Amino acid sequence: MAIIYPVAISYYNVLLFQTLIQTHNIRVIGIAMVGVGWIAASAANAVALYHQLWIVVAALGLFSLAYPFYFRRIA
Repeated sequence: MAIIYPVAISYYNVLLFQTLIQTHNIRVIGIAMVGVGWIAASAANAVALYHQLWIVVAALGLFSLAYPFYFRRIA
C-alpha cells in the first residue's frame, strides 16, 4: 500500500489539475484541490486502518478502465 498509494493519488491529482486548469478560474481550482485532498486522504486512511486493500485494487482497476475513454473524449 505504501508503494501504490502515492502513485495512484499523484496520478489522479495530475489528471484532475490538468482538467481544472482549463477552466481558468482560480477559485474553482482551489476549492476542488482542497476537497479532493481531504476526500482522498480520508478515504486512504479509512482503507489503511481497516486493512481493506481490495478497495485500492478496485479503484486502480476502475481508473485503468476509464483512462482510455477519458482521453479519447478530450483529444
